[in-house]
Amino acid sequence: MEQNDRRARRAARRRRHSRAILGFATSALVVSAIFLQTLQPSLASSSSTHATDPPTTTPTSLAPARTTIPLSHKKKVTPTTVPARPTTTTRPPTVTSTTHPLSVTTTTVHVTTTTTVVSRSTLHLPPSGHCTILEIGDSLGNNIGYGMKYELEHAMNVTMLVESKPSTGLSNSWYYSWPQHLRTYLAQYHPQLVVVFIGANDEQGMTVNGHVVNFATPAWRTEYAARVAQIMKIATASGAAVMWFGMPIMGPYSYSQGMKVLNSIVEATAKTVPRVTFLSTWNFVAGPTGQFQMSRPVNHSWAVIRHPDGIHFSEIGQNVLGTYAVTELRVVYRFPVLASFPMAFTG
Repeated sequence: MEQNDRRARRAARRRRHSRAILGFATSALVVSAIFLQTLQPSLASSSSTHATDPPTTTPTSLAPARTTIPLSHKKKVTPTTVPARPTTTTRPPTVTSTTHPLSVTTTTVHVTTTTTVVSRSTLHLPPSGHCTILEIGDSLGNNIGYGMKYELEHAMNVTMLVESKPSTGLSNSWYYSWPQHLRTYLAQYHPQLVVVFIGANDEQGMTVNGHVVNFATPAWRTEYAARVAQIMKIATASGAAVMWFGMPIMGPYSYSQGMKVLNSIVEATAKTVPRVTFLSTWNFVAGPTGQFQMSRPVNHSWAVIRHPDGIHFSEIGQNVLGTYAVTELRVVYRFPVLASFPMAFTG
């Protein structure tokens, strides 16, 4: 009996506890429903606003916007080009829309000369002041001749005539007689100045009075000096002055030594003939320490100046020669002329 009462009391306590838990849960659900009903308008309003907002952008501090430089303000990079391999009769380059290195610039290139000058003179010009220049020589003569022609393109007071012939010289008169052809050119053009650049083919024997004399022997030197003097006297007898350029340093050593022999003979002969000016190109073309160089800085950029044979000049090299010759034309004869597209060694 007593045991049954205890079971009945425990069961009553469990029922009361369950009813209390159920009542608490019901109250919590009611409160939650009321709270959610209160927030519904603001949630709907917030959802509507975010649907029309633009997407979020990355802050500038983390991902700065890329600045685009207009094409007109970008630095133009000119590709470096390797001059085309010239022939021994290189013609002046055709002027295209590509600007020549010094045709439009604010930097002045000062052309300096390191020459041996013999016998200064004046030009016998016509009343108009116009000067006709006749250039003769071998394939190297073509280099300096067309270099001068290019640099005198804008000179209205000069007519430049290039009559150099490859493979010719004063030693091989049997192949091409320069005294004979010079007389023809003088009668045809009536120049006031004759430019001579010859000797690349003269390092060879000659026939003198029926006998062959070897290069650089005393007999050879005497005969070569006579032939040089003959050219100088034919030109000056016509009233023209002569500007004779000595041979440059060459790549092949033994060949270069032969050019020194020729230069010494021409320089000595020039002292004996009035109105002849000898100009050395040796130190001008050589490197800073007097050595042969295939490349040198031209207008502040490295450039190939000699042909791969180590004898002739590249297109750039012949234009440097042309600038040099035009500068000497002004210095030696006080002739008012400037190089049209000056190209000079700058190191």
